[in-house]
Amino acid sequence: MKNRSGSSLSQQHASVPSHFSRAFWVLAMGLFTNGIPAGVAKADTPAPDVWVPQNASSPLDNITTSLAVDSFYLVDWNAPSDPAATSGLPHRAFDFTNGFGLAFAALDAAYEGDDVGITINLRFGEGANRLIGNPENPAFAVLKQAYATWKPCDDLTLDVGQFDTIYGAEVADSWQNLNYTRGALYFLMQPFYHTGLRAAYQLSDSAALTFLVVNGTNNQIDNNQSPHVGAQLGLAPSDNTNLAVGYYGGAGSSGFDAAGNASDTGNDADWEHFFDLVFTTNSGIFSLVGNADLYFSSDSDMYWGVSLAGSAQVTPTLALALRGEHLSDPDLFISGAYKHLTTGTFTIDHKPSDNLIIRLDNRIELAESAVFPTTNGTSETWFSTTLGLVVTTN
Repeated sequence: MKNRSGSSLSQQHASVPSHFSRAFWVLAMGLFTNGIPAGVAKADTPAPDVWVPQNASSPLDNITTSLAVDSFYLVDWNAPSDPAATSGLPHRAFDFTNGFGLAFAALDAAYEGDDVGITINLRFGEGANRLIGNPENPAFAVLKQAYATWKPCDDLTLDVGQFDTIYGAEVADSWQNLNYTRGALYFLMQPFYHTGLRAAYQLSDSAALTFLVVNGTNNQIDNNQSPHVGAQLGLAPSDNTNLAVGYYGGAGSSGFDAAGNASDTGNDADWEHFFDLVFTTNSGIFSLVGNADLYFSSDSDMYWGVSLAGSAQVTPTLALALRGEHLSDPDLFISGAYKHLTTGTFTIDHKPSDNLIIRLDNRIELAESAVFPTTNGTSETWFSTTLGLVVTTN
């Protein structure tokens, strides 16, 4: 049988394998030699898209950490027979012993997201025990701050957990104050920290309100049924001036003299009231910080104190600071030792680098009764020199 060309179908089929084989080998040789079959022109074909991983954001990118070590050397010019006699004074803070001492080893971490955050501050050393307390509970004994933050809107911030107090002009970290040693007003007459809820609302660019509902003064766990409440109004009348007016009150059994009111545990009566005023201003190389406190309770307890500190930045690395205080505790309610105390502190502040602070404090104190240990007894006057050295990563 033939097709239209005159050749038979059997002949045509028989010739296919030889032609096919030849074409296949030509194609294969072209692929192995040039990557393109022989006789076929290279086309301008774009390279295929290649996926390149991008630097995706991670919550870890919003975590900041810092370290610090605060150490000191103290000379007690009263030369008491007990080197640790300083630690027995009710108003003396973290420079607690004659000779060398470690005030704090600090580890701070914080996470800040768009509307939530976490803050954890840990403190180690004898200073932590004097600040935080709870030596019988290792977990609480090093916990300076640990709280969660939520910002439901731009102007409102809510913190829940354990946080530093909002009252007073000085803080526990020495390098954030004008002087190395903390004042008696700070250590004796003001709260250190609270556990509960803190709400801060920004009223305007120059005014803010802060509210507290907490377990009392320096307490992780409340010992009565009624919380302490607090409020503070912060004002910034100018770029270099700030004013804060605060109130804090609650049942005395979880308040400032909770140790002295141990027998009143669970008592929601005898409310205490604490008022705090802080004023700060700076002009050029000069800074001024004022602080005043008043306390009274329904049980007729009362005390008050004032502090005024100023500094001058003489050179970029050298500053001089002076602080004076007067405290009145007529019923020995908060001190248990004296009715009146006056202190004066002169500080030489040297910062040879951004992460190193060296401070020399010379401090004199006068009480109306002989409460300061000496070699052979006690005195109404005390003079000390403290050299503080702080290294911090931020």
